[in-house]
Amino acid sequence: MASRLDARLHVLDVLRGVALLGMFLVHFSYYSSGGGWLDQAYETVVALFFEERFWAMFGILFGVGFAIQFGRAEAQGSAFLPKYLRRLAALAAFGFIAHGVLGYNVLLGYAAWGLLLPAVRKWSIRMLVCALILSAMSGELYFLARASYSVAVRGEDGTRAELRRIAAESRAFVNANNAAQDSNDFRTVLAARLQRMPWFYSQWYSFLPVNNFTLFLLGVLGLRLGLFDQPARHRRFIAGLMVFGLPLAVRLATGPNPVKHASAHEFIAT
Repeated sequence: MASRLDARLHVLDVLRGVALLGMFLVHFSYYSSGGGWLDQAYETVVALFFEERFWAMFGILFGVGFAIQFGRAEAQGSAFLPKYLRRLAALAAFGFIAHGVLGYNVLLGYAAWGLLLPAVRKWSIRMLVCALILSAMSGELYFLARASYSVAVRGEDGTRAELRRIAAESRAFVNANNAAQDSNDFRTVLAARLQRMPWFYSQWYSFLPVNNFTLFLLGVLGLRLGLFDQPARHRRFIAGLMVFGLPLAVRLATGPNPVKHASAHEFIAT
C-alpha cells in the first residue's frame, strides 16, 4: 500500500476543504442569533445536511491520515510510532484546553481512540470489518448489557424508579450548567465548563468507540480498499455506498434525536 501513497493525494485535500467549509457553516449556525424565519430555516438546513455529515468526514479523514503516515514511514524504514504518540499527547493537551475553554470535547476523544489505531493497522480487511461492526454497535451493546444487569439487580420497578431519579438529576445539572455557560461573564462560563468536564467523562457515551473509533476504522478501511487514492477504479462501489447510505441518512435526519434520550442512557453508567 505504501507505494501507492508516495504522491500527495489531492482527493484528500479536496475532502478536507469541503469538511472545513461544512464545519464553518455548522459553527456559524451555533453562534448566529439573528432570529426570525430565515435564521430558523438556516439552522434547519444545517442540522439536516451539514452537522452530522462533516464531523463524520473529519473522523474518517483522521483514520485515513493515520494510515498514510504509518504506511509512508514503513516504506522509508523509519519508526513512526513514537512521533505518533507524541502527536496524540499534544492533541490531548489541546483537547483539554478546547473542552475547558471553548466547550468542545472532540479532540480528547480523538486522542483517546487514536491510541488503538496502531494495534489494528495491520489487521486483515475481514478483521477490520468485524472491528468496525462491533465498534458501531458498542453503544447499544453496552446499553443492553447494563440495562440487563440493572434489571437483574434492582428488578424492573426498581430500575424504572432509579432511571427516573438519575434522569431528573442529570437534566437538572445539564440545564443549570447550560444556563451558566450562557452568562456574559467569561469566568462564570469557564467555571461551568470545567465543572461539566468530570461529569461529562463519567457518562457512558463519552468514550465509547461508536462515535470516533468507528469513523477512524472507516478511514483505514477506505484507504486499504483504494477508495481515496484510486477512486476512479471504484466508482461503482462508491456509488453503491451512496445509494445504501441515502435512506439511512434520511432516517436519521427525520427520526428521533438521540440527544433527547441521553438522560435515559446516562442512568446505565451508574
